[in-house]
Amino acid sequence: MISLKKHIDSLGDSEVILSFSGKLTIDVINHSLLLVEKRLLERKVKTRFVKKIYNVLVEGLQNIFHHGAKDEDDSIPALFSVSYDSESFKITLCNSIKKEIVEKLKVKLDAVNQMDKNEIVEEYRKVLDNGIVSEKGGSGLGFLDMKRKTKNNIDYNFFKDERHINFLVNLTIETNNE
Repeated sequence: MISLKKHIDSLGDSEVILSFSGKLTIDVINHSLLLVEKRLLERKVKTRFVKKIYNVLVEGLQNIFHHGAKDEDDSIPALFSVSYDSESFKITLCNSIKKEIVEKLKVKLDAVNQMDKNEIVEEYRKVLDNGIVSEKGGSGLGFLDMKRKTKNNIDYNFFKDERHINFLVNLTIETNNE
């Protein structure tokens, strides 16, 4: 997993709203969501951006919680942050995954990234109408919803550290296009 310091340093002049590195739990998720919303409202961020950021962060944290690889102590290590600069908000999510799902994720993400706005909406409705739920409780809407709400492709990368395959996602919500 990348270090929190290295990640924050990579943000440059962006203002960090929230950053976390550690064991992801329901309490961490709930507290982080409340804190992000509070800090955005304190900065008088427009409500539509607060909602988008909140919803995208919920989706990303749920993905990590339900699909992230667990450590030896049965915990889910994760790193995430919300930051902004004059042009956009950035949400970064990172967690360990099992090696056998890397190719499946690449295929899914590449397919979502190739879709235009109308195709995203059509696929989203199709998944909702079919009501298919995986054994882990997901319906496959996560990445579609992230692209739909951010109006940007999902920037992702996989990298190996000494023990794990790490899955890094960067999402951008532009403020000057709305």
